[in-house]
Amino acid sequence: MLYRLTRPMRRKGSQFRQFNRRIPQEVASKLVGKTLSIPFGGHIATVSIGPRTKAIRFSLRSNDPSEVKIRQAEAEAYLEAIFRAARAGGEIDLTHRQAVSLSKAFYDAWAIDVDRLHSLGVEFDENRNPIIIRPSLDEIALGQQSTAQHFRNLRETDNTLALGERIGPLLDRVLMNHGITAVSTNSREVLLKECARAIEQGMTYSARKALEADFTGDPNASRFPAWEEPATRPSSADARQATVSLKGLVDRWWAEAERLGKSQSTHETYERAFKTLAEFLQHDDATRVTTRDIIAFKDWRLNQSSPTTGKPVSARTIKYGDISALSSVFTWAVDNQIVRSNPVAGFKMKAPKAKKLRAKHFTPDEASSILKASLETQPVGKQPYQRWAARAAGILTESAGLP
Repeated sequence: MLYRLTRPMRRKGSQFRQFNRRIPQEVASKLVGKTLSIPFGGHIATVSIGPRTKAIRFSLRSNDPSEVKIRQAEAEAYLEAIFRAARAGGEIDLTHRQAVSLSKAFYDAWAIDVDRLHSLGVEFDENRNPIIIRPSLDEIALGQQSTAQHFRNLRETDNTLALGERIGPLLDRVLMNHGITAVSTNSREVLLKECARAIEQGMTYSARKALEADFTGDPNASRFPAWEEPATRPSSADARQATVSLKGLVDRWWAEAERLGKSQSTHETYERAFKTLAEFLQHDDATRVTTRDIIAFKDWRLNQSSPTTGKPVSARTIKYGDISALSSVFTWAVDNQIVRSNPVAGFKMKAPKAKKLRAKHFTPDEASSILKASLETQPVGKQPYQRWAARAAGILTESAGLP
C-alpha cells in the first residue's frame, strides 16, 4: 500500500532531496490528463497526471535542510489548493473581468524584449537537412507581427476551436496555477479570446521595441485587473464541511480525547491555539485553512509578545504549543473524515533546544535529604504512610528549588 509521504525523500544516485506526495484517491480520476506546474524555490516542476499515476515526485534541487523544508512547504501548499479545487467538483463560471485578469500571464510572456543573441531559427536545405540560423531583429519582429495578426484573425472570426488547439494546454496550466481544474464552456470561450488578445498585444509591443527601438511604456500593460477568486460550486460533502468551525473542531476532538485520558491542561492548550489561529485568520472555517496560512501564522506569532511576561513569544512555545496542537487536532479530524486535508502536514519548524542548567538526576546530598524527610514523616489519620512520605518529599524538593 502507498502512503502519503510528508517529508522530502532521499533518491538513490542523487544528492538532492525528492518531493513525494501521494495523490488522494478521491481526486485522482479528476486530475487525469492534467499537467501541473508546481512552484518551489524559484523553480517549476512540470508533472503530467496519467491514469496510472499514484504519486507526484520530482527533485527539489537542493540538499540544504532549511531550503529543502521551504521548497517542500511551497509545493505542498500549491498541491493542497489543486486538490481542494478538484474535490469541490463541477465547473467554475468566470466573469469577463476574471478572464482578462488571467490573460495577463500570456501578455507578460510575449511582451518581453527581443534578444537576438538568445534567438535561434531553423531552415532546411535542398536535401531537407536542418540548418540552425540566428535571425536578425527585423526578422524576429516581422515574425511576431505575422503571429499577432494570425491570433487577431482567429479571435475576430470566433474560431475558438483553433485557439483551443494552439493555446489550450497553456491556458490549462494558467488555470491550474490559480487552483482551477475546470471552467464552464462559455467561460473557456471567453478565456481563449482574451488570451488571444493578450498574445496579439504582447507580440505587437515586442515587435515595436525591436523595429522602432521604442521602449516607452505600453498602455495595454495596465489594462489587466487584479485577480479575484471565483466562487466554486461545492459538492454536498464540501457543503457539510463548510460548517466545521475551528472551535467546533477542538470541541469534537476533546469529546473523544477526554475519554482517552487526555488532561484538562492539554485541552486548554489546544483550545487556546485554535482560538489564536482564528483571530489571525479572521475566520472560523477549518476547511479553509491552508499550509500557507500555517506558515503565515507562525511568522505572525514570532512577532507577538507574551501577555504574561511581555517578552516575545519563543519559537519553542510556537512549535511545541501552537503547531503541535494544530497538528494533533487536524490529524484526528482527517482520520475521522471531518476535514479532507491536514494543513500542518509537511510543515516543519525549527526551535532551539532547552538550555541545560543542571543534570536531570539528583546529587547524592539531594537524594539523601529527600529520603531522610520521607523516613521521618509520620502518617496522620487514616492516610497511607506512602502518601505522606511522598508529600513530604515533594514539599522539600519544591522548597529547595530542586527539579
